Amino acid sequence: MDRSERELMAELRQDLAIEAVEQLEDIEARLVQYEKNPDEDFIRLFRRILHSIKGSAQAAELDDLEKVIHMWENKLNEGYTNIGEFVTLQLDIIETVISVLKTLEDQSNKSLLFQKIIDQIRKI
Repeated sequence: MDRSERELMAELRQDLAIEAVEQLEDIEARLVQYEKNPDEDFIRLFRRILHSIKGSAQAAELDDLEKVIHMWENKLNEGYTNIGEFVTLQLDIIETVISVLKTLEDQSNKSLLFQKIIDQIRKI
């Protein structure tokens, strides 16, 4: 990959991070409302947003992010019984994913954060 391709990829990743953080922050706010008033339309929206972030991660060659979002998406499809616990777990995952997105260029603790996300998703 030459310099211009690397710069383009860095810009794509930065755009992905900004957009994904905005989308996840919106989901975060809606989760609080969802806990009070469960609504399947919200879950469909949540799935679409995760699917969109997964596709963007694939395009930006962020394989680890794509894999954890895919795992999260699959877990979301499995359903849940305790809404309060579900919301708490989702908020924890969102917080960690946002941390990853805000530090995409910092590779020092990336694997630890991805492992934390995987561990959080497995709790769902």
